[in-house]
Amino acid sequence: DIKYIDVPQKYRKNTKLGSQRLGENRFKLDAEFLWIIGIYLAEGSNSKRSINFSLHKNEIKFQDKIIKFFSNMGYNPKLWAREGNGVNVEINSTTLAQWFPNWLGHLCYNKKIPEELMNLPKEKLVSLLSGIYDGDGSKTSANFEIGQTSKILALQITELLYRINKQPLLRTQKSNKKTEIGNDRKLCYIVSWGKGNFQKNNRKGRWKFDNELL
Repeated sequence: DIKYIDVPQKYRKNTKLGSQRLGENRFKLDAEFLWIIGIYLAEGSNSKRSINFSLHKNEIKFQDKIIKFFSNMGYNPKLWAREGNGVNVEINSTTLAQWFPNWLGHLCYNKKIPEELMNLPKEKLVSLLSGIYDGDGSKTSANFEIGQTSKILALQITELLYRINKQPLLRTQKSNKKTEIGNDRKLCYIVSWGKGNFQKNNRKGRWKFDNELL
């Protein structure tokens, strides 16, 4: 178990010149912060001086939860509308803008769970996975699913689901639909679990990952 996570010194302000940066440099590794980590893995990004959470305008519960967390930690989060149905929760912080992408991965297809979080107790893993699911998850009639473009993160999610006694399946999906700016979409990795027949059937050879039968 890990009780606290400290922002590494190299990402903090290391000069006395100018005003001090807003926000705490120590985070309690509890259910609240682990959920924040999870939803950042799913919906987070960074600019030079801020981190951002991209949400739907109707996801008010998630917006409020992110804003409350960072406000309580001494930061100054802001909510602003994007074109269409999207909103951004923005936390202006050079410290977080440098630390989060280095710790959790830069760009969606490079996202990863830090090694030190992979061995947390099961109840903490549930909070981490809940954040990822709230950002990237969906529910069908039989299964829960998490879909995103990071192969490493998909494998880590699969491992953690096994650790909390789920039986996930992992598959890939390629969309032929172009992005809004006309680019090909990246391969999507989908982890699913739920009330299906996963526990009853022989799983050998039931699914492929990168052309390897498992």
